[in-house]
Amino acid sequence: MNAKTILSLLLGLAVAASVQAEQKYFEIDPVHSSVSFNIRHLYSTFRGRFNSFSGTIEGDLADPVSLRVSASVDVGSVDTANSGRDDHLRTPDFFDVKIFPVATFESTGAAVKKGNRGTVTGNLTIRKVTKEIVFEGEFLGYGPDHKKGNRAGFHATAKIDRRDFGVNFNGELPDGRTMLGNEVELILDLEVIQVEKPEAKSLADSISEYRGKQSKPRSQDITDALARAADDIMKQGSIDGLKAGEKAPDFTLPDINGVNVSLSGALKNGPVVLAFYRGEWCPFCNLQLRALEVAYPDIRALGASLVAVAPQMEVGGRAGRGQQSVISAPVRHYRQNHAGLPSALPGSGKPEEGLPGNVRGGS
Repeated sequence: MNAKTILSLLLGLAVAASVQAEQKYFEIDPVHSSVSFNIRHLYSTFRGRFNSFSGTIEGDLADPVSLRVSASVDVGSVDTANSGRDDHLRTPDFFDVKIFPVATFESTGAAVKKGNRGTVTGNLTIRKVTKEIVFEGEFLGYGPDHKKGNRAGFHATAKIDRRDFGVNFNGELPDGRTMLGNEVELILDLEVIQVEKPEAKSLADSISEYRGKQSKPRSQDITDALARAADDIMKQGSIDGLKAGEKAPDFTLPDINGVNVSLSGALKNGPVVLAFYRGEWCPFCNLQLRALEVAYPDIRALGASLVAVAPQMEVGGRAGRGQQSVISAPVRHYRQNHAGLPSALPGSGKPEEGLPGNVRGGS
């Protein structure tokens, strides 16, 4: 066998391997997943969880080493079934959520062990401190779901020393022992949904692409409806909007749970990205929503909140139009699971807290 034949064979094998490798892209389903932790309290194990998180897994399931994981957690969504304790965990004694609202994990490698078990190594960042940690995990399966899609499941745990991330608060017992342990076990139970990997494009490009697709002639019915809508707007007269550099007026509006949220209250927790969502019928609003969804982890990492004001709200399953509200549900959740405006997820906080760290809206 000469060198040319060997080279052709190797190239053929490489092409075959690339065809067989099935690169998949998954998003964490927050409704069927959990991010929790265990820590020693006195003489027992205490458990808590985070209610707001997101993430992606990308790669070939048949080649676990190829998998790449990226995730973020709104640490302000910590939930230990006790509001007073949760408030304490949000203070500088622990997570200091006003300054460090997000914890992130980015994988750097993976290894296969026996059966469906393996490890994922990566960088965990809490309170702006980054440390390498190793998750011991198990792949639980992949297949069709009840919505004509595909899903996969994973379970993983890792142990960290909270002091490595600047979480040092503790109390001393009469015999000299500490009230809290320093070792924290992180537990991930993830159900992920296979989706098309979003294209990296700007909002301007998305709008331009949409307009290009709409360049074909409209039907007369659509043209007449647009003309009537334009006439209605003209009859209402012009309304001066805010200009760049001007100060936004304060407002207090109910979120979809009926809890009042004010702009001034939100600003107490840091900068606010304020947007307006006219409804799912508005294609440009949906394009903006997707762009904000992509940018949301960066917004939260900078200590800012994302709030949207909508001209309608849904309470108790009934949509009320003609009234403004604050949308306060993860944008990915309500865009995928609701035909109109969403019902907010539980736990949107108290009115006097402004916009809680675990609440995000969309535009």
